[in-house]
Amino acid sequence: MKNIILKICVIMTALLCLTGCSGKSAEKVNTNTVAGFLFSFDQREKTRMLADAIEKKEYPVKITWCYDPLSNDADPDPIPVEETDESGLQEETAAAETEPEAVINETVDEEKIKDICMALSNAIIIDNAKDLSTKTPYFVELTLADGTACRFDFVSRSVIRLSEQNYAVETDGNLWGLLTD
Repeated sequence: MKNIILKICVIMTALLCLTGCSGKSAEKVNTNTVAGFLFSFDQREKTRMLADAIEKKEYPVKITWCYDPLSNDADPDPIPVEETDESGLQEETAAAETEPEAVINETVDEEKIKDICMALSNAIIIDNAKDLSTKTPYFVELTLADGTACRFDFVSRSVIRLSEQNYAVETDGNLWGLLTD
């Protein structure tokens, strides 16, 4: 039942976004503002503040992110591999003994910030995710001029974690491309 209600809410939110939340026709909506699906779906207070600021064309002054495209398909919890030492005894060793250090990126470039905002905002929540992991190796944090930061945590490129819940998310690929540049 919970999934049906969530799907109905997602569809209704998508319809509102397509027609314009204020009842304006899609043709009259200013395409320079970010009022896409993710920002409408995510009801956290900081996301509302971010969406309101962007609607007033007050874009974030900084975006910080962690995303490594090479690690997206890597297993975050490698299964121990049994190895036999010279004495014939088996010992457990982790497949990767040391994890690579996460690279944190940051930009204050106004155009890149607008592009990332648009790409992030246009991400679409599809359903509850089957992946229930609480680990979020990727994130995008948008900082407004007043210091308010709104952070979006990702379990993977296809799973976002919002308010202690994982959701399957779909992007058009622009977000990940912008975060790779």
